[in-house]
Amino acid sequence: MRVMWFALRVWILVAAVVLWRTSAFGADATVPRPSVPQLGLPLMKAPTMAGAFKPAEWAGADEMTGFNFNAPGGPLVPWTAHYWVGASRKDLFIAVVTQTPPGGKLLARVNPKPFGMNSHLTMVDDTVELVVAPALHTKNNVAYQMVVNAKGAVWQQKFESRGTAIHAWHGHWKVVSKVVGNRWNLQVAIPWMDLGVRHIVGKTVGIRIGRDWLQIPGGGWVQSQWSPLGGGYLDTATLARVTWLAKAPVVQVRQLQNRPDNPVQIRVSVENPGQQPLVLTAHLRTVPRFDPPVQKSTRFTLAPGGSILLEQQAHAKANEPLDTAIDITSRDGKTVYYRRTFTWKISRPRRLWSLNRGASKRIDTAFMYYPSLNSMQVKVNLADLANRSKVTAVQLEVRKEGSEGIVASTLMPALRGGVTSLHEWKLPPLNGKYDLLVELRGVRASPQVLPFVRYHFNWEHNQLGRDKNLIVPPFKAIKVHGKTVDVVLREVTMNGLGLWGQVVASGRKLLSGSMAIVVRAGGKRYVGHGTMHFMTITPTQVVAMSDWQAGPLKGHSRSVWDYDGMMKTTLTLQPTTATLDSVALVIPMVNKEMPLMTACTDGVRFNYSGKVPSGVGVIWNSSDAPHNSIIGSFVPYIWMGGVPRGIATFGDNDAGWVDYQSKLPCQQIVRRSDGTLELRLNLVAKPARLKTSHQIVLGFQATPIKPMPANWRLWTENVSVPGAIKTAFAGTGLCWGTWTGCGDIYPRGHDFEIFKQFQEARHTGRMSERFLKRWLAGYKPETADSNPGYASSWGPSVRWFYNEMTGHPREVVVYTDPSAVRVDTRAGQTYLNEWDRHVYPSRRYYPHEYIDGSVYEGHSYRDYVLWYYRKLLSTFDDGIYWDDMFLQADFNTVVTNAYRLPDGYVQPSTTLWVQRALVRRTAVLAAQLHKPDMNMVHMTDCAVAPELSFAHIDLDLEDKFGENPFQQRFSRAFLLAESTGRQFGNIPCVLAGLQGNNPAKLAWAGRTEAGVVLTMELRGWDGSAAVYWRDYAKLVRFGYGTPATTTWDYWRRGYPMKISGDKTSSIIVAKRQGGQVIVVVCDWGHGGTIQMRLNQAALHLKGGLSATDMETGKPLSVTASGRIVFHLRKFDFKMVRVTER
Repeated sequence: MRVMWFALRVWILVAAVVLWRTSAFGADATVPRPSVPQLGLPLMKAPTMAGAFKPAEWAGADEMTGFNFNAPGGPLVPWTAHYWVGASRKDLFIAVVTQTPPGGKLLARVNPKPFGMNSHLTMVDDTVELVVAPALHTKNNVAYQMVVNAKGAVWQQKFESRGTAIHAWHGHWKVVSKVVGNRWNLQVAIPWMDLGVRHIVGKTVGIRIGRDWLQIPGGGWVQSQWSPLGGGYLDTATLARVTWLAKAPVVQVRQLQNRPDNPVQIRVSVENPGQQPLVLTAHLRTVPRFDPPVQKSTRFTLAPGGSILLEQQAHAKANEPLDTAIDITSRDGKTVYYRRTFTWKISRPRRLWSLNRGASKRIDTAFMYYPSLNSMQVKVNLADLANRSKVTAVQLEVRKEGSEGIVASTLMPALRGGVTSLHEWKLPPLNGKYDLLVELRGVRASPQVLPFVRYHFNWEHNQLGRDKNLIVPPFKAIKVHGKTVDVVLREVTMNGLGLWGQVVASGRKLLSGSMAIVVRAGGKRYVGHGTMHFMTITPTQVVAMSDWQAGPLKGHSRSVWDYDGMMKTTLTLQPTTATLDSVALVIPMVNKEMPLMTACTDGVRFNYSGKVPSGVGVIWNSSDAPHNSIIGSFVPYIWMGGVPRGIATFGDNDAGWVDYQSKLPCQQIVRRSDGTLELRLNLVAKPARLKTSHQIVLGFQATPIKPMPANWRLWTENVSVPGAIKTAFAGTGLCWGTWTGCGDIYPRGHDFEIFKQFQEARHTGRMSERFLKRWLAGYKPETADSNPGYASSWGPSVRWFYNEMTGHPREVVVYTDPSAVRVDTRAGQTYLNEWDRHVYPSRRYYPHEYIDGSVYEGHSYRDYVLWYYRKLLSTFDDGIYWDDMFLQADFNTVVTNAYRLPDGYVQPSTTLWVQRALVRRTAVLAAQLHKPDMNMVHMTDCAVAPELSFAHIDLDLEDKFGENPFQQRFSRAFLLAESTGRQFGNIPCVLAGLQGNNPAKLAWAGRTEAGVVLTMELRGWDGSAAVYWRDYAKLVRFGYGTPATTTWDYWRRGYPMKISGDKTSSIIVAKRQGGQVIVVVCDWGHGGTIQMRLNQAALHLKGGLSATDMETGKPLSVTASGRIVFHLRKFDFKMVRVTER
């Protein structure tokens, strides 16, 4: 929910405010609206792609110059870029040549992995991103995405662009990468067959080419791309359209100017490689914002083998935005060979790069210091040292800064290939500033001196939110009856294995049999049996122990229950001399209770939620799920069920499993011929003899977790609706006084007076202009220099939120970001390596810089933020909002559960347990402060039950933004599986994601959003369409969400209405005393005639009925039999009032 870059913002903003005119290419000098680029080109001879990029080999490909910032109407980025697209009948070819920092110092830290394994952390490097959609405008509309760094490390996935599914996919990419001078040359090729294309001539393919730039001023990164429309990289509506034709010219835009800061000098080469003449029309237009426009239109004939160089010159001021359009078509204009519009400037910012000057040292030392553990991890690389073969040893010393006294010293392990690593070096407790000295023995070299700090803080090891005896409402004390554990809304009977024998959720059984451990060995099948007993029973925790055996395998389980119904189980598989063919934990479920599922891996916006696949046998494999950095097929979180009942199974990673390089996936869903649905966890997935104990940690949780909050249907965010409950939401830290939008957890300079002022304003309804003036004066000019993206937002943000407090909001929730933290501070510098998920991150930071999207929410981080959460919650605030909370990979083998695989790769931990701990501890803190739990998790497509248990509000759907209808973004099954909040007992809030340049399309998208959100009973955001708020207000006036009415959802059993027509969603809001109801119906198919037949007895309606369209006020047809009949457009909705005659 935050802007990903702020660097160069002043340069960008002027160019980005584009007043696009709507006229087509004609005699005037206007520029059309931003649109997708288009190419029509012939096939080419395959380039050799050997070594550096050779322009002659790409003479048959179309060439583009400059990437757009990835924002609607975004201008060209200031870094130089050229890229080519071409194809043979066999392969697709793309080349990208882009500017690098001086000396070619790209960030390329991630190494390539073997075929079939993703290198997700390419995202932390300079990268090129590609998206290819080979079947646009068909039912089989899929997109393939690839991200590659300068080392050739590849991450890729396959996306069903008209659905919600993303799949694991590995194409046979040929990647040739070489840095030459200050240019990164990248050439890639992929067989058309890998993309499902058999014949390319005459076919239109959607393509996105982008470049992600790092080492830029202000930190962070910039995402850029070919299309000027911006938005989601997987949004096929904004992909360039590329068509391969039997007859077409090759168009190459060679340059826009001779060099930066020079006048406009556009050069476009057009060549005819075919055997017949081509009659072409060219339009070149450049429209400076303040200077006279320049245009060139020409019609010409190109003989076979002929070419022409089109040029255009124009004058513009240094920072003047220019709108340029290049259009090459057939004579009649019906066939487009090259079309692109973009905004740019002739000038460039003075400073393009922010470099780590110590990146290339002869002694390359990286270290990580863990203050909580009093330990250090060190890696020394001597690859650039000319006489490294003479080095006999590497010695480390820690000294107090400015002192000769040695605090600690050790020798590194022996060098291998010029590299040595020390996994954990124990140090004494430290306090202050220190130097790490790296000395080489055997050669004459000055020691390398690397500074680090260890400061101490009041927040360390605090007990906030740690009360083990406190129960957060609406949860209740755990009760145990015999073998049954009773928690809110659920009863679980334990079996002899320490697992679940039966689950009863909201009165219905979910298991068709007992969870089992099944062993296959020596051609026989063994089912585990054992004895379970409870060791500890308290109101907040229950501990169960079990010893069990399954044939030659003996085991032990320890299960710990929390009072939200989450059971964390440690399974211990004991050593055995027998060869185990397989060991599976089998969970048999009642098929009719499990129509839906969610599978979450290590990332966001690609997780699956929707229907459980149909069929008999193996219907789903975990290898089908997309993964970022997880090696193998393990899926950390799987939920299966309906609304609201279901069972979640989860784990941090596959530590203890025997599954590496196994052909059998870690998890499978199997539907047996008798209809039983099984989730199988293949703990031992290949023949193995266990020589040591294997500990496997799993979690289980049934849903619904808790009841829906009181008055949840009346919740609104920053929008006043009479009769509803408005929550004031501070959508960025800037609103409550921070330096940065998401990296801080306390106000500027730790000046908490602003919290007291907000509290006073909320109480009295008045704000102090005197205080506000003093506060705003505290933003000094020098701090604005280090925060160019925030300087213009500090004042307006604080003033807006201060004013919101004067409106006596019933609830207040403030923005925080658990994935971002300031690292230029004393705390950030001390705890950098415990908080940053990256291994050996940079230790050089600029003022007010923060790491973004890479925080590990471990013990010390939780201590840190809870200290400041208390200051918020004890003054003006009621709840904490956590942005971007989803499962992420962490490769740190010291502070997480990550571990090293046999081949040396690290299997990462995910953040499941630590994120749960953060949300839970904050809920306990609120209870300690005698406040209700009002906390909000932004969990877009990562609806993980144990993380959401102790939250109050979910925020979903920050994905697939644009102008397209909501029904084309998300399926009903997707929304039911993850978005309704019913499984978790949380208010279900969603983002509208209405973005684009076409007012008519945006209005229609907003209308479809209203229909979907109203009928799925989701809660809109302040960015929702006006029609949503209008009709939501009508429902509230009717009594929606109050004791005066009853609301029925279309997915509930016993729904009191039969509806015929195409696919729909609907709700019924009925007056409890009877007499009238409101029905809202939304189309999900193709529209048409809708017929509704209400169950009048259930809705307390008597006699004949009349129906009115609440939008138009016109009556609707009611047949003699009581059917209400009306027409509904595709994806439209209708709100109908039904009354007794």
